[in-house]
Amino acid sequence: MRLFIATKATVPIYYNLQKQFFDSINGKWVSSSNLHLTWKFLGDIEDTQDIIDRLSLVTPLKKQIELEYVSLLGKPPRVLYIGIKEQNIIYQKAEELKSVGFDIDRFKPHITLCRIKHISIPKYQKALEKTPKNLGFLHQQIALYSSTLTPKGAIYKKIFSV
Repeated sequence: MRLFIATKATVPIYYNLQKQFFDSINGKWVSSSNLHLTWKFLGDIEDTQDIIDRLSLVTPLKKQIELEYVSLLGKPPRVLYIGIKEQNIIYQKAEELKSVGFDIDRFKPHITLCRIKHISIPKYQKALEKTPKNLGFLHQQIALYSSTLTPKGAIYKKIFSV
């Protein structure tokens, strides 16, 4: 099974964001039901018990965390994402995950919206000006998910959560 540890995100204005950036970005948009913060991609693992045992030692986030801005990753840009407001809380939780044996390296907290095939930077910058400040929130639960890749996109299944 392809496994990853994540926290679900809710973005009530997701479809509005897709419309807002329609003229500037051509790419593959993540399904709204699959929006999440990835703590750690674990890869292909069959026996989940050790992961569940370690994850059970972690506490959930103490509160929902606001999502506050839209930006790009990569040069040239390859990902349109939402940034997280209280990153200090997220980095503290990443340290907690490290303390139970999850190797979290090069961690950049974000919610992927779209994998970019082509972008018009001038049109993107104009669309960005219209982005509201409160975009949604991260849930408190931290979960182990399996990911099945299909031609229509990934299918996620929650296996365990704290």
